Amino acid sequence: MATAQTDWVTTAIQYLEGCARELPAGDRPDPYWADDVAAGVIASVRALIGVDELHARTESQFLGQPRKEPSADA
Repeated sequence: MATAQTDWVTTAIQYLEGCARELPAGDRPDPYWADDVAAGVIASVRALIGVDELHARTESQFLGQPRKEPSADA
């Protein structure tokens, strides 16, 4: 679910940035390290559970059938 993933990423980045602010100035990582860490976790989890392969298999299973667009109510 995209919203849950976005919420998790936002929360993770805010937490990591807060932790970095508590470090002495000379020990703080670069400004985008929290984004990189969150992206790495997402990529690792996707690879671990095979999301990309699952998506590809699902798409190939329904190849040739018209794709149903989500309704505005969903």
